[in-house]
Amino acid sequence: MVLDAKRVTATAYAAVMRTLDQQIGCATAPEPINQTVPHEPLVWTFADGAPFAAAVLYRPAGLHHRGERAVCFGNFRCVPDAELFREVLDELSERARDCGAAWLLGPLNGSTWQPYRWAITRTEECDFPTDVINPSYYPKWIRQCGFAPVATYVTNRDQRLAWDEQRVSRKVELHAARGIRIRPLTVEKAADDLRRIYRLASAAFVDNPFYVPVSEADFLRQYLPTVQRLPAGFVWLAEDHHGELCGFLFGFPDGRGGAVVKTVARLPEERYRGIAPLLGARFYEHTRALGLSHVYHAFMESSNFSNRTSATFAGEVWKRYALFGKYLLD
Repeated sequence: MVLDAKRVTATAYAAVMRTLDQQIGCATAPEPINQTVPHEPLVWTFADGAPFAAAVLYRPAGLHHRGERAVCFGNFRCVPDAELFREVLDELSERARDCGAAWLLGPLNGSTWQPYRWAITRTEECDFPTDVINPSYYPKWIRQCGFAPVATYVTNRDQRLAWDEQRVSRKVELHAARGIRIRPLTVEKAADDLRRIYRLASAAFVDNPFYVPVSEADFLRQYLPTVQRLPAGFVWLAEDHHGELCGFLFGFPDGRGGAVVKTVARLPEERYRGIAPLLGARFYEHTRALGLSHVYHAFMESSNFSNRTSATFAGEVWKRYALFGKYLLD
């Protein structure tokens, strides 16, 4: 019989994750615990004290699925033993029920602003910074524990660096007539522009599944250091004739001769439809000028508009991911 999980400190948890990563052999950096939401770091050990699994149970306020309260687990590690894996998921499910939740979701580090989902293809291939890697048995065994995908995602890879120029040209003419201007983010204005991006992203993503708000201070703490290190031309902003932000594209170089489009968003009003392809065109022009060989369109929900935008730019499916959930009240 496996011992019950023990709650540990964040420092102890990080050490256990490093130990488990050495045992598992999946080369991923331990992600820090999300301290912005209520959480419970848990470690499972054998009788001799050796760890075999670790997970953080998060209880974010406002997380729901299908209209019912949800909690989530993240920062997950487990050695390759199917029975131990099941016992860990069973205990997480029981703890979630004790919280009064109807759903347990995962992996989700407390918020979609933090790492979440598992790769279900190319599981141990890290193709770009921030890509998801995990042992191939995670997505297989979690299904055997009563979980099923509640959302699926894709990363597309484009090696042609071409786009539907006729369609984009129509959008350029339409939005130019409305006074829309596209410009790159500059380091000098990075903090101010990130505050504007925060407000737009909060409005654009509020209706997304599994959305949990994050404070402006936490957003800046997470993204400002990254933006300040980025070369110019990888973050693009769309502004209306009043100078108000109405869309943005966030990307970065992949360190392997290519680039990554991480996030594209716009205000929801109908008059801003078509801004995403304009931002994509500016990004592609920049990558071609740099002589880059490919672009990844990362982590697109399978049905959302960024996936349709990727199709404009000739992206083809490269890797798939899923977020899993289990209904606890059956």
